[in-house]
Amino acid sequence: MSTAAASISVPNVAATRPGINPAVTNVYYFLFGFALFGPTVLIPQMLQSLYGYTATDAGLVLGPGAFVIVALAPLIVKILPRVGIKPLIFTGYVIFAIAMWHYASIDLGTDYKHVAIARAIQGFGIAPLFVPVSQTGLFLLAEE
Repeated sequence: MSTAAASISVPNVAATRPGINPAVTNVYYFLFGFALFGPTVLIPQMLQSLYGYTATDAGLVLGPGAFVIVALAPLIVKILPRVGIKPLIFTGYVIFAIAMWHYASIDLGTDYKHVAIARAIQGFGIAPLFVPVSQTGLFLLAEE
């Protein structure tokens, strides 16, 4: 994490366009990847090992989040030029934090619906992150 914090403070020397720092984009991708890995891999493993779910049932818990992401992606693309990248990324991480708070209430008595709702809330947080983070990273590429 100290590497991530240090990369944010790196001056804009490496930027090909003024005001854009590739190190900041790398930090966003790191946080985004970290946010995707946990629920996508660890939640189904937890449901299989602790709750006794089959692999199919554990995988179906991820469905509501995926549906929300796919449904909101076109909307995010439309509002991105009006709202901007930073507010969308901030909103996405705030909603994602709410989903993580919801995950913190999971115990061995939690039912399928509770975990699926937590994943859907997480989808609402990931949707505003996909397009802006990708746009921030790809903005530095040449237009050729």
